Amino acid sequence: MCKIAVTVRVAIVIALIFGTTIVVCATKRAFTTGKLLDIGASERVIDGTVYKSAEFTVQVADIIYTARGARISPQGIRQKNT
Repeated sequence: MCKIAVTVRVAIVIALIFGTTIVVCATKRAFTTGKLLDIGASERVIDGTVYKSAEFTVQVADIIYTARGARISPQGIRQKNT
């Protein structure tokens, strides 16, 4: 057999081993529903300037997450003219 044929066969065997391992060991994850608990705003003062940010709290399974979003302009949320 030539060297190229042996190299191709070895590459195929390694690919099959890795592919089988990934499929067998992959964790099955079930979809978990989430629930929005609260939406609010917070104010922080940095160097004399007041910054207002959106905050939200969600619950996914048994874990509650709270996060701060982008800054809110002083005029609030602008609505589109319709």
